[in-house]
Amino acid sequence: MRIFLYVFSALFLLSLSSQAQNANWTALNPNLFPTNVSGQIHGISRVSQLKFHPSNANKMYAISARGGLFISNNGGTTWNVTPGTDFMPYARLASICVDFTNDQILYLGTGDHNYYYSGSGVWKTTDGGNTFTQIGLNNTLVVDMIMDPLNNNTIVAVTNQGIYK
Repeated sequence: MRIFLYVFSALFLLSLSSQAQNANWTALNPNLFPTNVSGQIHGISRVSQLKFHPSNANKMYAISARGGLFISNNGGTTWNVTPGTDFMPYARLASICVDFTNDQILYLGTGDHNYYYSGSGVWKTTDGGNTFTQIGLNNTLVVDMIMDPLNNNTIVAVTNQGIYK
């Protein structure tokens, strides 16, 4: 019976990998991660979350667990960091929410959900990322936020302390 399970599992995994190979992925910037003398990766961060503009498929927002909100206006070919995230007192970012009525209004959730690092709540910009103001959920890791598609004044936040509206 065990052999059957092993064979079945192997065949199942092989079928999944063959399906994944049919996807249309294109490598962008095949740069290797920088490493230190011990071989540990350093000098580069990771994207915590990527979201698309509600009506412009070429505009994307990426946030980094090591800091920064990056915006692309050309489908991800180039990215620019928003100047307001350079001056935030708390740099670790976990989530972003884009107001579907005005893309200059953005909400950033802070913290690092991969390392369970608590954040400083939610920060809001009304000028596309030039300046940010803390608006609540202080000392909270905000893992994700979604906006009510019928009411841009209602946001649901998933945090390390529960779900908030």
